Amino acid sequence: MRNFNISPDARVLAFNFGVSILAGILFGLVPAIQTTRPSLATTLKDQAGNLSGVASQIRLRKVLVVAQIALSLLLVIGAGLLARSLYNLKNLDPVSALKT
Repeated sequence: MRNFNISPDARVLAFNFGVSILAGILFGLVPAIQTTRPSLATTLKDQAGNLSGVASQIRLRKVLVVAQIALSLLLVIGAGLLARSLYNLKNLDPVSALKT
C-alpha cells in the first residue's frame, strides 16, 4: 500500500503562480496592444450604424441575456445547496446515525 501526501508542495505552488502570472500578462497585453492600433476611431465610426441591428438580432440578444441570467441563478442555487449539504455532513455524527 502506498501512502499519498496531499500537503501543498512548494514546487507545485511556484508552478501554479508562474502559470497564473504568465496567463495574466498574456491575456492582459494582447487586448492592450490591439487597442493601440491607429485605425480604431475609423472602425468605430464605420460600425456605428450597425449597433441598432434588426429586430430578430435584438430579440436573440434578449433571449441570450435571459438564458445567461437563468443559468447563473441555477448555478448559485446549486452551489448554495451543495454548501449546505456539506455543512450538514460535517456536523453529522456517524455513530448516532447508524443506531437509528
